[in-house]
Amino acid sequence: MIEINPGILVAQIITFLIGLVLIWKFFLKPLNKKLEERKNTIEKNYSLAEKTRIEVENFKKEYELKISDIQSKANQIINSALEEAELKKQDIIKLAKEQAKELLEKTHQQLQEEKKIIIKQLHNQIAQLGLLIAEKIMEKTVDKNIQEKLLEEIIKQLSDEKL
Repeated sequence: MIEINPGILVAQIITFLIGLVLIWKFFLKPLNKKLEERKNTIEKNYSLAEKTRIEVENFKKEYELKISDIQSKANQIINSALEEAELKKQDIIKLAKEQAKELLEKTHQQLQEEKKIIIKQLHNQIAQLGLLIAEKIMEKTVDKNIQEKLLEEIIKQLSDEKL
C-alpha cells in the first residue's frame, strides 16, 4: 500500500507554502498592482469622459443660444432694413408725386402764357386783316397813323372781349 512519509509530507507542505509566498510576492502582488493601476486609469478615463460629455453638452447649449441670438438679431436687422426701405420708398414716391405736380403746374402755366401770346398774336393778325378788308372796302389807302390807331383800338376791343 501507499506509505506516507511524514518527513517528505512536511517538506512538500513547506515547499508548497514557500512556492505560494514566492508566487504571491513576485507574481500576484505585481499583477494585483497592475490591475489596480488599470482600474484607476479606467476610472479616471471614465470620469474624464463624463466630464468632457458634460462640457460638450454645455458648449452645445451655449452654441444653440448663440445661434438663436444671432438669428433673432439677424431677423431684427432684416425687419429694420425692410421698414427703412419701405419708408424710403414712400419718401421717393411722395417726392416724385410732388415733382410731377410741380412740373404739371409749370407746364399748365406755360401753356396759359403761350395761349395768351397766341391769342394776342391772333388778335393782331385779325386786326390787320380787318384793316385790310376795310381798306379794300373803302378802296382808298388809309394814312399810317390812322392805321396804327385803328389797329390799337381793334386790339384793345378784342382783348377786352376775350380776356
